[in-house]
Amino acid sequence: MRSKARFTLLPLILLGGFVAGIFSTALSRAQQVTSMEASSFRVQLETHPPPNESVIKTLLEGKKAEPLSGGKILLIEPRVNRYTTNGTLEVQMRSPECIFDTMQRTVSSTNLLQVEMAGGRLFTEGRGFLQTTNGVLILSNQVHTVIRPNRRKISAP
Repeated sequence: MRSKARFTLLPLILLGGFVAGIFSTALSRAQQVTSMEASSFRVQLETHPPPNESVIKTLLEGKKAEPLSGGKILLIEPRVNRYTTNGTLEVQMRSPECIFDTMQRTVSSTNLLQVEMAGGRLFTEGRGFLQTTNGVLILSNQVHTVIRPNRRKISAP
């Protein structure tokens, strides 16, 4: 019975090491670390599915990062960028600050979030958000969306 308990704890230990690895990788990529604050924080949240698994799909960046308890990181002036399989910027999300939960791999805040599609055809903003790694974005309050028409001429058939 004792060996079974050790077996069930192994995934938790591996997960803890994985999360610590994510945080240390993110901090090692920072340009400057001073008194538990990092600047130029960057962490890859997702890659595209095969056959494009080597291409970044979602990248989280912040001007400053400060570790909090429970595997969370406070990011100042964060951006979440989503890219196409050829590396072209598709969507950019900006906020004054947010919390990156390294265990859940989510980004959230009660602050303003601005979302803009490449080319400026779609702009959305709202207050309070949750971004998950499976592509779901939830805006909770004061949501406004602007859709601009495609400027290309459409010819009648």
